[in-house]
Amino acid sequence: MRSLLHLAKRFLAKHPTLRRKIVNAIYRVPVLDMRLRTALDSNDEPAHQRIDPNNLPEEVQVVYERLRNRVKRS
Repeated sequence: MRSLLHLAKRFLAKHPTLRRKIVNAIYRVPVLDMRLRTALDSNDEPAHQRIDPNNLPEEVQVVYERLRNRVKRS
């Protein structure tokens, strides 16, 4: 189910007008809105593990590596 939601999320990111219409419809049903938000926000991996350091600017890569090393030590 979650993978289907992530697929839909990626599809809607490419189609902003359709996304706006669907989001407006979902906002009208608060229970559905909260369920979808909860399902999409709950990930199995922490956010820092989803970052690809190779896509970051060089200065940010240095800071990222320092933070990552500090987290590993604690």
